[in-house]
Amino acid sequence: MPYPWILGEEILASDLNNAIRFGGTGIDGAKIYSSNTTLTEDLYCTDLTVDVGIVLETDGYRIYATGEVIVNGIIQNNGGNGADASGYIGGIAGISAGFNTLGKATAGGNGSIGNCGYGIDGNVSAALDPAKGGSGGDGGSSAGTNGIAGRGGIAGLVTQAKNRLQDLYSAITLLEFGIDGSPLTIMSATGGGGGAGSGNNGQGGAGGSCEGGAGGGGGGGGGIVFIVANKITIGANGKIQSLGGNGGNGDTRYGWLGGGGGGGGGGVVILIHKGAYTNNGVVSVSGGTGGTGTVSGSTGVNGSILDLSL
Repeated sequence: MPYPWILGEEILASDLNNAIRFGGTGIDGAKIYSSNTTLTEDLYCTDLTVDVGIVLETDGYRIYATGEVIVNGIIQNNGGNGADASGYIGGIAGISAGFNTLGKATAGGNGSIGNCGYGIDGNVSAALDPAKGGSGGDGGSSAGTNGIAGRGGIAGLVTQAKNRLQDLYSAITLLEFGIDGSPLTIMSATGGGGGAGSGNNGQGGAGGSCEGGAGGGGGGGGGIVFIVANKITIGANGKIQSLGGNGGNGDTRYGWLGGGGGGGGGGVVILIHKGAYTNNGVVSVSGGTGGTGTVSGSTGVNGSILDLSL
């Protein structure tokens, strides 16, 4: 019995299967990516192929396919790497992964400046609540000639969502509900803390200045990669990933003692499929590595992967 139905008509299971259009509308047609591309909106295709060596940046948008998604290249939404410190100038924080129609991640903390005599605390990264990705790593500490060390920036913490995303509704809506019944959008991952800047250790910096070495920037948190398709095939060279950015290195030249930036937390990958799921490649939500320094930054915590077969 074709849809729409009239009151009193008998509806069979086959009618429901035909009426429910899995994988979206397919309005964007078949997509073959043979050059690096960044999405600018949600994608509703029939089939999607990412060629070998090609990167498709989802930038926080969703991918729906009524047919098959074939990944021979890379589909990703990674956090940015923190920059290395340069002299007494702290490393810039890595940006967060893209968040547009999906829940956000946070950027890392900037590395602190080098100082004359005592260490400067690293900058912190914002927290997220609720979230399903990993928390960032703390930035590395520094030292100062007068015994006052700078503390590494604290990574933003994630309050893990109570919803484990094991059902179709929660996986698609990315919602959990507060104690008052209000919907809460589930976020991804937090960035790493910035490395601490050091006090001068008596050897002097370039040009005879007394500034100490600065701290590296914290890596940005990984975002959410979201794919709904009839079939998903990841080839031998294929990757689907939401990685935390790596922390930047603290400046330790001339005996300086800058701390390394913390790695960003790994993000979230959600794969929902009705047919076969074949993975001969890599699906990764690894946290970023901490930057080196007098004290290295901590590695970000790994995120979450959901493979839901209907």
